[in-house]
Amino acid sequence: MLPGVLIPFRCTAISSAALGLILLFGFMISPAYYIPMSVFSVEFGGSHSATLVCLIDAFGYAASVPFGFIGGRLADSAGGWSSFMILLLVLSILATVSVWLFMHAEYRTLEKKSMRIFKYP
Repeated sequence: MLPGVLIPFRCTAISSAALGLILLFGFMISPAYYIPMSVFSVEFGGSHSATLVCLIDAFGYAASVPFGFIGGRLADSAGGWSSFMILLLVLSILATVSVWLFMHAEYRTLEKKSMRIFKYP
């Protein structure tokens, strides 16, 4: 084993709290991703909803592969981690806006359908 390759991890109160908060964040953010996409897949895909879920995941993973290379190169560049964090912020804002637009369009479609069903004379 090469000296200095593995850095021993000391479990301190701060590192334990950070790991706990990361676990809590992952536990709380996953329903916001999985539930709307699964409901959309079941309603839109019908009997092919499993295929639709697989396609959604495949496109998501295909988008994450180039991000590893681009993000790594950006973090190692002159701007360093601050440019990487700006990239994450921009991508997070774009993702939030696109999910909001999708959910808003879904809501408007359901609202129109319910207006046709419950039309009053």
